[in-house]
Amino acid sequence: MSNAIRIRRDENRLPPAVIFSCLISCYAVGLWGYLLYLLCSTLLAWQIPLAFCCAAVLLLSFWSFAGLIIETGLIVSLVRHSRIENYFAAEREYIRFTQLWRALPIRQGGRLGLTYSNLSLVLMSQGKYEQAEPVLREAVRLVEQDRRLKHSYLMAIALNNLAAVLCHAKKFEESETLSKRALFIFEQKSGSTCGSAFALLNLGSICVQTDRFAESEQHLERARLFLENTRKPFLVMPSSVEQAKVSVVLSYALLRCEQGRMDEARSLCDTLLAEKNSRYLRSTALEKMSLISRRLIDAGDKATAEKVLEHAYMIGQKQPQHLHTEEMLDTYALLLTQTNRADEVADMRRWIRPVMLPAVI
Repeated sequence: MSNAIRIRRDENRLPPAVIFSCLISCYAVGLWGYLLYLLCSTLLAWQIPLAFCCAAVLLLSFWSFAGLIIETGLIVSLVRHSRIENYFAAEREYIRFTQLWRALPIRQGGRLGLTYSNLSLVLMSQGKYEQAEPVLREAVRLVEQDRRLKHSYLMAIALNNLAAVLCHAKKFEESETLSKRALFIFEQKSGSTCGSAFALLNLGSICVQTDRFAESEQHLERARLFLENTRKPFLVMPSSVEQAKVSVVLSYALLRCEQGRMDEARSLCDTLLAEKNSRYLRSTALEKMSLISRRLIDAGDKATAEKVLEHAYMIGQKQPQHLHTEEMLDTYALLLTQTNRADEVADMRRWIRPVMLPAVI
């Protein structure tokens, strides 16, 4: 695998689909308003009471469009909070508005399922994998019931997210089945986009953890080729694609460690920690970074292990309550102890502690 990965300059822009969705929402509301005006005029011409006409129109409009407006607003909120990694605030907003969506007489179906899928990403970013699983199962159920979306690549995104959570829970058989199903939909529905790479990354992780190293390498290489040589899906953030490119390098580094090919693992770690790449490492990388550091420590390469842990530590400071932050701290404590710096362990742990996050109003 080549160590060079290309990073696009527009990774922080809103995905075109979000902008397009906002424009379509405005257009649909305007068109709907005009049609309602024509309908009301007709009903009044038939001498139907004005109060009855207004009530019927308002209820029908509310049922049709309230969900779309909530979904669009939550996507914009997710993008805003993700840029500063304030996943806690995003989670509170998603929970508040999905509960409202459920309680009100609003059209639900696949759009609510996709909102649940986005909520799961917020939960996974905080290490709340157990909470994310039932949310994702509900997301898959809702999207599957929607005839417009059940065969679209939006369905593949929900399936792939669920597969990632199940992989983390060591439910490898079900995770692999869902990943392959997502891959099939990506390949059939998303055309020449890099969407397939996300499912291939899942499959690569599953194979590493089940000691199928040759198969894992095949999946990771295919993922790299998709990411480098095809365009991104319409509804995926550019930054998500760049993070996926870095995830390929991270997965390769762990694979080489498991294979005992430490020279290659060290080279991949150098690529991973380069400034242009390391800025795309997020809390979801903490587990693999800790595992890589453990393997490097066991192999006697404590210098590279410390470089990896230093970056993991910076991620952990932003997500102190993440499930894998404590695991990373244990690995860092082991390194400090083995390098005769046990007196630094308490201070190292002290700098990662729960922080107060701004309340969501």
